[in-house]
Amino acid sequence: MWVTVHLCSGLGLGAIWPGPPWIAIPAAVAKHALLDTMPHWDYTRHPRRVLWGALDVAAALMVTTAAARRARGRPRGATTLLAGVAAALPDLDVIDGLFPNRAIGNARRRLFPSHVEGYPHGDAGPLWGVSLQLFTAIVSLILFARRFPQQTSRT
Repeated sequence: MWVTVHLCSGLGLGAIWPGPPWIAIPAAVAKHALLDTMPHWDYTRHPRRVLWGALDVAAALMVTTAAARRARGRPRGATTLLAGVAAALPDLDVIDGLFPNRAIGNARRRLFPSHVEGYPHGDAGPLWGVSLQLFTAIVSLILFARRFPQQTSRT
């Protein structure tokens, strides 16, 4: 699953989290593993994986910046942002797969449970897999936007 989708899902989870704020962060990491079982398309085996990875990271940075501006200074805003980042961080475990000289199938040992060989990782073709990821990101961002509506400036 794309880093941006994991980030958005963590933001959505953090926005609706009913319990103690400090539990939202490990819950977001666990959600990463659950989302990896959902059918999706990964670019890590694509010939242009470096380009896809760069676009994904750029999108994640833009979403993080926009979310930080929107949640800044609001109750549970920091917790929500941390949940978003926590949901995306496990993908650092697979970043070596993007390097152009890394042979496919010759990757180092993975640490995060949903990245280990044998984990029921959901695979799908590009159209279906990307569509499901877009749906997940959009629903998550709607949850975030409802929790943190845009503030209107009073002049």
